[in-house]
Amino acid sequence: MECSVRVGKVSSVNTQKHAVRVAFSDVAAVSSELPVLRFANGWAKDNSLPSVGDSVVCVFMGSGVGSGYCLGSFYRSGDSVPGGIGQFGVYFDDGNSFCYDRDSKAFKINGDLEVSGEIKQGDSS
Repeated sequence: MECSVRVGKVSSVNTQKHAVRVAFSDVAAVSSELPVLRFANGWAKDNSLPSVGDSVVCVFMGSGVGSGYCLGSFYRSGDSVPGGIGQFGVYFDDGNSFCYDRDSKAFKINGDLEVSGEIKQGDSS
């Protein structure tokens, strides 16, 4: 089976199906709903999706833009990459963020924190 890889822009998002439709300007076509690849989908799950207008990479089985998957979005030239070396986190457009900093061995949270459940302190010995 022949596969093709294409870059396009998200034209719509279906949060219930975790899928997007993608517009490809070079062929004036819009894909069917494409499932978006996930970071995790087993014992832990994530739910972030690209936004309308985001550039994404898609892979299709066969010819056309009907049957395939959205592999995800990517940083383009001019985009600022959040965080730094040794940090793994999620950074939001309103300035809120949470990340793990490998150098300081600490989780860092920027923004209000709402907790449901207990906050437990580990063994201090």
